Amino acid sequence: MPNLATNHIVRVAPILKALQRNHDVELIGVLKQGEELFPPFAHEFDYRIVTWDGRGGFLGTLREVEGKIRGDLIYAFQAATFSVGAALLGRLRRRVPVIIDMADWEAWGMFRHRTKLRHALHVCRHLIGPGWRAPGSLKYRYLIDKLCTRADAITVVSTALQRRFGGFLLRHGPDTTAFDPARFDRSTLRDKWGLPHDQHLILFAGTPSNWKGVDQLVRALDRLSSDRVRLVMAGKPFPLTSDKMIHMGFVPHAAMPELLTLSDLVVLPQQNHPMAESQIPNKAFEAMAMAKPIVASAVGDMGEVLDGCGVVVEPEDVDGLARGIERVLADRAWAEELGRRAREKCVREYSWDAIERVLADVLRPFA
Repeated sequence: MPNLATNHIVRVAPILKALQRNHDVELIGVLKQGEELFPPFAHEFDYRIVTWDGRGGFLGTLREVEGKIRGDLIYAFQAATFSVGAALLGRLRRRVPVIIDMADWEAWGMFRHRTKLRHALHVCRHLIGPGWRAPGSLKYRYLIDKLCTRADAITVVSTALQRRFGGFLLRHGPDTTAFDPARFDRSTLRDKWGLPHDQHLILFAGTPSNWKGVDQLVRALDRLSSDRVRLVMAGKPFPLTSDKMIHMGFVPHAAMPELLTLSDLVVLPQQNHPMAESQIPNKAFEAMAMAKPIVASAVGDMGEVLDGCGVVVEPEDVDGLARGIERVLADRAWAEELGRRAREKCVREYSWDAIERVLADVLRPFA
C-alpha cells in the first residue's frame, strides 16, 4: 500500500482477509513521518511499515519498499508511486508476477479535456516544470496510470474502471458471518452507544469526501416531514454542523456491525464526479450484509449493486433523497424486505467467499 494512514485500507482489508485463507500474506506500506495507521484498521494486520520523512525526495523510500518484498507474487493496491512503482521494480529485480488493484481513478484530473490537442497541452503543462519530488503529484499519477498496463493482471472495483483498464471485476464486501444482523440487538446497542430510542438514525460511516454528497444529505434532512431523524457520522470529522447530526469520530472497524444494527437505514448521496463514478463505497456492502435498507444516488455501479434491494435516486437530487428516506421510514415491512434481499445478494456476490472465488481466477495463471 502507498499510504497506511488513509482509508484505502478499507478496500485492501477484505481482499487480504480472503487471500489469507489460502496464502501467506505480508502487507507492506508507507507511513509519512508523524502520521499514524488509519485508526479503524490499526490492529487488523501485522504491518511492515516504511517511514517517509515527506520532505521531498522519495527514491530512497521507494527502494526501501521494494527491498522489503519477499513474496512469490506482488499485489499492488492503488495506482500510486509507492505501490505500483515498487511492485514493478520488484518484478524487474526478482522476476515475480505483479497484480495491480484499481479502486479509484487517481489520474482523472489529467483527462479533463476531450479533444486530443487540449488533452496533449494539459498533459504537457503538468509534466513540464516542478513537482517531480512529490510522489503523489498528478504527474506521477498520470505516469502510473499508463504503467498499469505492464501488470500481469489487474483487478478493479467498478465497471467504469474495467472499461478503462480491463481486468477482473472484484467487489470488496465484508465477512458476512461477522456482519450478520442475527448476532445483534438494536435496543441494547442504542443503550451501549448512548443513542436515543425515540429517533430514526441514518448512518454515514467513512470519509466525507467532496463527491460523497454529505452536504446534500444534511439538506435532505431539513426537508423531511419528521423532526425525529438524525444523521450519525462515524469516521473523519465533517466540517458542516447541524442539530440533526451526531458526530462519533473514528470507531474501530470491528464496531461497524453494531453501528449498522442500531441504525434504521444508510444513505449514500454521491455526486456526479469521476472519482465517485469509479468507486463503490465499502459501506454499501457492509450495510447490505447487515440487512439495512439503503438510499443511494445513481452514480457509477450503485444502480446495479442495489438493483432489487435498495432505493436509487438521481444524483444531486436533494428532494429525491428526502422522498427515498421518508418512504423507507414510513413502510417498515417494505424496508425490512429490502434489507433481506440486500443481505442475500451480498452473501452471494460480495462476501469473502465471493472475493475468494474471483481471486482464484486471478491467481490461476500464477499457481
